[in-house]
Amino acid sequence: MMEEATDGGTSARASEDHVRRRKVNAKDSMHRRSSRRSRSNTRRQPETRSSQTSKSTLPWPWRKLFSSKTSDHSPPHRHHPGDRRKGDVNSASQVEESRTSRPKPPKLGKSELGRFANEKQMPRWLVSMLQKNGEVCESDILPVLKRLLSQSSITEHAYLCHPRVQHISKLKGEGGFCGYRNIQMLISNIVATRGCGSGRFGDRFPSVFEIQDLIEKAWDMGINAHGRLETGGIRGTRKFIGTPEAQALFRSLEIPCSVQALRSQDHIEANTMLLQAIEGYFRDGCDASDTSTVRLTALPPIYFQRRGHSMTIVGYEQLKNGNGQLLVFDPAYRDASSVRRLVHTEARCKAHEADYLLKAYRRGRRYLGRFNEFELLYLEPSPQSHASENATAAVQEASG
Repeated sequence: MMEEATDGGTSARASEDHVRRRKVNAKDSMHRRSSRRSRSNTRRQPETRSSQTSKSTLPWPWRKLFSSKTSDHSPPHRHHPGDRRKGDVNSASQVEESRTSRPKPPKLGKSELGRFANEKQMPRWLVSMLQKNGEVCESDILPVLKRLLSQSSITEHAYLCHPRVQHISKLKGEGGFCGYRNIQMLISNIVATRGCGSGRFGDRFPSVFEIQDLIEKAWDMGINAHGRLETGGIRGTRKFIGTPEAQALFRSLEIPCSVQALRSQDHIEANTMLLQAIEGYFRDGCDASDTSTVRLTALPPIYFQRRGHSMTIVGYEQLKNGNGQLLVFDPAYRDASSVRRLVHTEARCKAHEADYLLKAYRRGRRYLGRFNEFELLYLEPSPQSHASENATAAVQEASG
């Protein structure tokens, strides 16, 4: 009986222990579920805030031109005569001075320099192709755009830069040389107008390899020299370049230029500041007595950098619905054959045909609103009288 009693007591205690363990396990399980929900909520909250503020916090996939010390809410300032261009900017000297106090910049990767960020030398077949074919170059496209804009049913008025700027496009399979092509387009204006620095180029613009050499020499001169540390050097490679390299090249050749950065702020979006700046640039460079729908000017085109890509701004268009949009030469695309056929002709199009052909050159708010930050590089109009006369003659010729 004693053995039976002992076995019964042991069994009862075991049962009680089992019940207690189940209760403890149940509490632990509830605690873990509660903890998981808490952690889940903690994870979700930043994602929600991030989605609301992503337009102002996304990192640039190319290098920033300006000092990292600049506040996100207070863009750097650049002084401009008459304060004609909207937005906050920095002078080139202020930009360079701010960089001297910065720590050594880190080596950039594929998100900034492209998928060939670690390339030591581009392949021989590409070198051969670039040396043999150079680039795709189309002249006299701007007079065609002037005609198409005048025939468009939605254009209130428009401005265009110097009519002899050439549209330069990438070769098929060449990779990410958009920055180089935009520099070539700006130099095509310098060459055509015999503007400041034209003697350094003769009657042609430099090749991709020559542009790389000029940028490397600019770094040797200490102009935006952080670019070499960030990129590891660009000579003979397919690494992306951007506004800092374009600025370094022109400054090294003593070609006057200025830069402008535009960032979205609480009270105004970057695309609004951009459109205001470009409209002001062309309006101030236009003859006040010119009341035509499409006004050709003697102004240089503008180097335009947005997130992940760069283009050349060649004009501004005000629509009848009150919206404005940029007119650009995009080096990623060639001019359509239907546009090229209109060069040196007086052929006219129906309104819907004109709008269809202009679509490749228009960049409106729907497109620009996807980005929060832009960089612009302006070539200063040459003060030389012969350059001004040359440009005026070209405007009259194209207008006729």
